[in-house]
Amino acid sequence: MCIRDGGCRGIVSQCFGAKKCSMMKTAVSTACIASAVLCAALMAGGILGCDALLRGINTPQEVFADSKLYLDIYIWSLPFVFFYNIATGIFSALGDSKTPFIFLAISSTANIGMDILFVTALNMGVAGVAWATFLCQGISCLLALYFVLRRLAKIRIEEDRARLFSRRILGEIVRIALPSTLQQSFISVGNIVIQSVVNSFGASVMAGYSAAIKLNNLVITSFTT
Repeated sequence: MCIRDGGCRGIVSQCFGAKKCSMMKTAVSTACIASAVLCAALMAGGILGCDALLRGINTPQEVFADSKLYLDIYIWSLPFVFFYNIATGIFSALGDSKTPFIFLAISSTANIGMDILFVTALNMGVAGVAWATFLCQGISCLLALYFVLRRLAKIRIEEDRARLFSRRILGEIVRIALPSTLQQSFISVGNIVIQSVVNSFGASVMAGYSAAIKLNNLVITSFTT
């Protein structure tokens, strides 16, 4: 979270306001490189630790295989999640909160439609839900990156001194976002503990809880964006 959104957005907005365009472009590329490294590490951990995680949160045996299938597919969509958040964070830093909201609305609506198509019409089951998420996140990410790069390309600088990577700027990104990162980490760990308790009541309770969480996340993300 620190590199993807809050920290990157904070540095980019500061540079944009101070008209330090070279530094702003360096901050964007630094955030992208650092996010790619972090994302690769998380994907490796997810692929290797998927079974252990599901067992650790008391996933019922009757839904274990479906849960693992969903996570295996979802893990490969993590790069889309990372870079989508970077793109929307940059939009916000440049004073444009409307564009990321439009992307979110289209992506969420398309995801619901593709869920229905893949599950009911194509009978793909849990895999259909995962692939629908994968495709919608991928398209949203590519579109967001395309438009944000176009926006950045229009920002001219007298002398192109923007570097590809800066350890100093990366340190600033992490410093700014550290409080938010710690907060989100505690919330995420708490959610895992709660999910473990919910799972112990069986698949039906899991399904109801998951549906409620989806609705909750949709509302919160809309307001946040």
